Amino acid sequence: MVKLNINLNNKNMDILKKIVDTFENVFQSKKFWYAFAMFIFVTCSSSFGISEGEMANLIWVGVALIVAQGIADRKSCSK
Repeated sequence: MVKLNINLNNKNMDILKKIVDTFENVFQSKKFWYAFAMFIFVTCSSSFGISEGEMANLIWVGVALIVAQGIADRKSCSK
């Protein structure tokens, strides 16, 4: 049996907490979910029966949503 000797001191715990906080922030971000949905649409467009023209329109809508959400996030941070 292999034993793992992991010594988690305060510095390592702080780093781990920062990583977890980063992932929490990413998964709470609307921009992340918009981009993730666009990724799913692009990779599965043929399965969904979406034509190339419709897919191009969906990509532009996704880009517009991400940009608009970025502007909204920036304005809310400046208040």
